[in-house]
Amino acid sequence: ILTDEFKKSIEGKGQRATSAIFWTTYQFNTAENKGTRDEKKLQAYKWRSEAINTQLSKEEIAYVITEINNNLNNSSGYLGAISDRSKELYFNKQTVGQYLYKQLQASPHTRMKNQVFYRQDYFDEFETIWQTQSKFHKELTEELKTEIRDIIIFYQRKLKSQKGLVSFCEFESEVKEVLVDGHLKKKTIGYKVSPKSSPLFQEFKIWQNLNHLAIQKKGEVDIHEFDIETKQSLFDELNIKGNLSKEEVLKSLGYISKDFDLNFKTLEGNRTNAALYDAYFKMMEAEGHEETEWKTLPVDKIKEMVSNLFQSQNINTNILQFDAELDGALFEKQASYQLWHLLYSYEGDNSNSGNEKLYELLFLVQKLCEKYFPL
Repeated sequence: ILTDEFKKSIEGKGQRATSAIFWTTYQFNTAENKGTRDEKKLQAYKWRSEAINTQLSKEEIAYVITEINNNLNNSSGYLGAISDRSKELYFNKQTVGQYLYKQLQASPHTRMKNQVFYRQDYFDEFETIWQTQSKFHKELTEELKTEIRDIIIFYQRKLKSQKGLVSFCEFESEVKEVLVDGHLKKKTIGYKVSPKSSPLFQEFKIWQNLNHLAIQKKGEVDIHEFDIETKQSLFDELNIKGNLSKEEVLKSLGYISKDFDLNFKTLEGNRTNAALYDAYFKMMEAEGHEETEWKTLPVDKIKEMVSNLFQSQNINTNILQFDAELDGALFEKQASYQLWHLLYSYEGDNSNSGNEKLYELLFLVQKLCEKYFPL
């Protein structure tokens, strides 16, 4: 049943679509995977592991192929397309050159220009080619490889800090005359502005918009502001889900959009939190959970699901909490702020992936969280 024709029919399909094609083509479903969440996860990966060298039942192999197809399909957009190509290289044990050559063999007019790959994919191809060709050419020594790979081809200068370009806060700074080399020069002294991605600025931005938010019934003149309870309810939504359209805001508050209007077409939410929660739900999918349109869920449900995931992985759930009203060292030591600051300021390292040091620092953030904010 695993023919080339059938393979083409499921390429690019999601989990449900792949499962449905198995049923419509061969009239059987994927194998049932029962038990607790941990038991289901273990069974899923056991089947995937055994599929390499052991015959599975047709239902089990359908389950495995559906899972892998979903992994390949589980991203979108420009960066998602890069990720998809990298996954294909891994699963098919191909280099970038082999991947592109296969496309050209199928169609000489295939467009190569916009097919971008991860730096690591090119690095892996270099290693594979060198390892193979060094068997036939004595000149391809380890010393030469190090020079060509690390100095000529893959050398990457670290990003230069742009801190000097950060503006001063117009309310917390002043211009003074200072003596430099015997000459008076004007110098700005004071606090720098907060980065846009900072959790503190993101919350400030939400409340600034909420304090200007007003509703009007269509056909009437009077404009009404919202009470603090309603604003808090909206804040909770915006602070987790990110931007909300006018229609989404009205629906959240129980109004009918055809009867009421707002003075904002879109309310800008916490983009930092939205990006983090998007990553958390990708973690959840990697752990065997079904793909979820998490922004359609109630905020309490979103927090509960992520909290349960973190607890199952021994991650301190305090990393999900941010308190803008903490002072001094306690403010900076809260885990959510530490996580943001690390991701914001990290410049890469000399490892193959460029992120090995980041993984170590993330582990330290977790330990700091446990020390200052125990469960």
